Amino acid sequence: MQRLVAERAVEMAAGRPLYIGPVTLRPRFNAVATSVQLSARRAATVDDGYAAEFVPEATDPRQASTAVAAWLVCSATSLAIPGVTGLTYFEAWGPRGLRAASGETYPVGIAFDWLTELAGWDLCDGAPAPGTVGLLIAQHAGRIALLAGNIGDESQELTVQLAGDALAGTLDRITLGGLHSAAHQLTP
Repeated sequence: MQRLVAERAVEMAAGRPLYIGPVTLRPRFNAVATSVQLSARRAATVDDGYAAEFVPEATDPRQASTAVAAWLVCSATSLAIPGVTGLTYFEAWGPRGLRAASGETYPVGIAFDWLTELAGWDLCDGAPAPGTVGLLIAQHAGRIALLAGNIGDESQELTVQLAGDALAGTLDRITLGGLHSAAHQLTP
């Protein structure tokens, strides 16, 4: 669905820069509210997060899980299409963030940092793979980065065939579900 929404938004933008976000696990506001509903307490510190204090249950307990890191890669794969200038995800700190208020980086923060490293790279393939795996391949200055996120319940075997001289280089990172990274040399 995120890919369809992004494609439609690009059409509506008609060539203007398009920024999508904030993309979060749960709504940050009630778009169909008929009255103001305050949560039990307002966010006073980063421990509570920065925003969404008016939305009960805006915090998803899965935020610190590895599964959210895989979901982020799949989401970015779906949303990173020609015409989208930028993406914004989550909050920086706190229970809806990339890092805990204590400074500990959640797995989703690691995946976010990997995606941030690809700013300015050429997207080779941003199409969601069939099933539960999202695969993002980018290249820049003879280097290739591959990010894969498995949002399924079972392990997946992934075979990637890269063809052509344009895709020769060093593969910088691989991740499937868990946050494992490895460097591999690729040849066409």
